[in-house]
Amino acid sequence: MNVSGHGWSTAVITLSWEDGRPLVQAQADASGDFTTAITVPFDSQVGSTYRITASDGRLTASGQVAVYAPTIAVTCAATTAPVSVSGSGWPASARFALRSSLLATPLVGNVNADGTFVVSFAPPSGSLTGDYLITANVGSLVAPSQTCTLR
Repeated sequence: MNVSGHGWSTAVITLSWEDGRPLVQAQADASGDFTTAITVPFDSQVGSTYRITASDGRLTASGQVAVYAPTIAVTCAATTAPVSVSGSGWPASARFALRSSLLATPLVGNVNADGTFVVSFAPPSGSLTGDYLITANVGSLVAPSQTCTLR
């Protein structure tokens, strides 16, 4: 995940996990801004929120990050049967977008309070048999693509 900061000195900034574990160091530019990627520790719990801290030895700031592991499952069959997509592991009440070459425009909806959603759509008239990729996202949070095989 990307983390950014503003108003820092041009010193090296250390980003640490809530238990004090250093994650990465970043260098602020001449304007005091930085952006860097962090890897969420493997022992983090999906659906939990954690505090990360940034410090340059003089200034300290902290913020919270939530850990998500979104997935989608696709059920499809014939070119004339509905395609069903269920999602889990998403941020509660977020707006998702579902994309596929089977859809002229993205299918959008809201994630349920428990981080799940279920949608279905009919393949367009004249759809050919074969494999179609389906993806879902909430902002920059993207689930691994799944294949829908129409017969």
